Amino acid sequence: MTDGRPETSHVTIPRSRTPAWAAIAALVLLLVGAILIILGARGDLWLDEIWSLVLLRPIKSFGGIIWDINHDNNHVLNSMYLYLVGPDAAPMALRGMSIAFGIASIAAAGLVLLGNGAIAALTAMLLFAVSYPVIHFASEARGYAGLILFSLLSLIFLQREFRQPSRINRQALGLCVGLGALSHLSMLFGAVAFGLWTLWVFWRRTGNLRTTIAGSLVTLLPALCWATVVFVSVGYNALRYGFVDNVRSVPNQFAVGGMNPFSYDGYISAYGKLIGLLIGIPDSVPAWLCLAGAAVLIGAAGYVWRDRADPRCSLYVISIVVLPACALAAHPENSNIARYFLFSGVMFLLVVADLAGFALQKAGPLRAAAAAALLSIMTGNALSLSHFFADGRGHYAQAVAEMGKSGRVLYGSDHNFRTPTVVDYYGKRLGIATDYLFSSSWCVVRPDWMIIENPNNDLLNYSQPVVNVGRCALQFSRVAVYPFWGLSGRQWVLFRRIN
Repeated sequence: MTDGRPETSHVTIPRSRTPAWAAIAALVLLLVGAILIILGARGDLWLDEIWSLVLLRPIKSFGGIIWDINHDNNHVLNSMYLYLVGPDAAPMALRGMSIAFGIASIAAAGLVLLGNGAIAALTAMLLFAVSYPVIHFASEARGYAGLILFSLLSLIFLQREFRQPSRINRQALGLCVGLGALSHLSMLFGAVAFGLWTLWVFWRRTGNLRTTIAGSLVTLLPALCWATVVFVSVGYNALRYGFVDNVRSVPNQFAVGGMNPFSYDGYISAYGKLIGLLIGIPDSVPAWLCLAGAAVLIGAAGYVWRDRADPRCSLYVISIVVLPACALAAHPENSNIARYFLFSGVMFLLVVADLAGFALQKAGPLRAAAAAALLSIMTGNALSLSHFFADGRGHYAQAVAEMGKSGRVLYGSDHNFRTPTVVDYYGKRLGIATDYLFSSSWCVVRPDWMIIENPNNDLLNYSQPVVNVGRCALQFSRVAVYPFWGLSGRQWVLFRRIN
C-alpha cells in the first residue's frame, strides 16, 4: 500500500558522516565566497540601489513598504532591511543583508547536492562561491541575493518532502517560497517550476492522475498560500488597476520603471549572456551559442541519468528549457534584462555542478574532463571578477566630487531621471549643492557640466562636442570617463562647458 508520495534514490542522505576533510573544504569555500562577495560590495551604489532608498523616503512603517510603494523597483524584503539600516548608512552596511544571503547561498547549494555525496556538494559550493553573477547579486542592495537563497532553500525542503513527507518540510517550503517572492517577484517562475516538478514527480511515482493532484496539493498548499498572500498584497493595485510605465510609485497602479519592447535578439542576448557569465564564458562567444551549449548539457544530463530515478533532472528541464521557452512564446516586455532570468540561471549552475560532481566521482577520462571544465569555469569567472572589482557598478561619487570642485554644480544630462537621482544622492553625501537643468532651459541658465550616460549618444564621438539647444550653441570639453563593468551600473562621461 502506498500513499502516493514519491521516493527517489537520487536525493537520499549519505549514511556516513561528512568526512572531516569535506567539512574543512566547505568552510574554506565559504570563506572564499565571503571574501569575494565583500570585495564586490565595495564601491558606489548604483541607480537601482539609490532608487530603492528614494522610494522609501515617505514611508513610515513596514506596512507602507508593502502597500504604499507600488513599484517594481521595490524589492520588499530588501526595502525592509534598508528601512531599518537607514539611508545614511555606509554602502557596505546597506548591502549587508545581500552579503549574508549570498554567503548562505553557497552553503545552500552544497546542501542541495549533499545527497549525491561530499564531492558533489563541494562542487556546487565551489561554483556558487566563484561565479561572477552570484557574487555580483550577493554584493548589491537589491533582492536578487534573496531570490537565489530562497530558491535553493525551497529546493532543499521539497527534496526532503519527496524523501520523507512531513508538515515541517511543507511549511518550510511555503515560507521559503514566500520569502523568495518578497525578495523579488520573479520568484513566481521558481514557484511555477517547483509546482510543475512536483506534479511530474508524483505522476512518475503513481501514474494516477487523481493521486498525483491530491498528493501535489498536499505538498504545495503552504507554498500556494504564502505565494498568494505575497503576490496579492504587493500587487493589489496592479491586480485592480493595472500597470503603468513610470519612474515613481503611483497611488492606484503598479508602476514599472521602464518598459522595453520584446525582441528575439534582446531575449537571446539576455538569457545567453547570463548563462555564459555563470560559467565564465568570454563575451566574444555569441549568446545563442551559450544557450545551445546549455541545451546540450541538459541533454547530456538526461543521458547520464537515464538508468536511475532522477527527479532533479526533470526540474532542470522545466526551469532551464520549458519555462524560458514559454516566456519566449509569450513575447514579454523587458525580456532583454539578464537578471530577470536569474532563477533559471541558478538551476543551470546547479546542473553544471551536478554533472561535474557526478563525473569527479568516476575514474579515468571522465574525472579529468570534469576537473578541466571546473578549472576553465574558475578561470573565466576570475577574469570577470577582476573586471568587476576594478570598475564596479560605476564611479559616481568621483564624478560628483569633480564637478563640486568649482562650487555649486549646475549640470545637465541626456537622461532626466537616472542621472539627477544619482547626482542628488552623492551631492548630499558629499555636501555639494547640485542643480539639475533640463535641456529646454539651457539658453536661459547655462549648465557648467554635462553628463552623458547613454553609450549610443552621438556626442560621445567628439572630445569637444557642440550642443545646439534652440538658438543657443553650447560647447563642452570632455573631462573624464567613469566606467562600470558587468550586470549593473552605468558609464558616465563628464563634460565641462567651455564657451
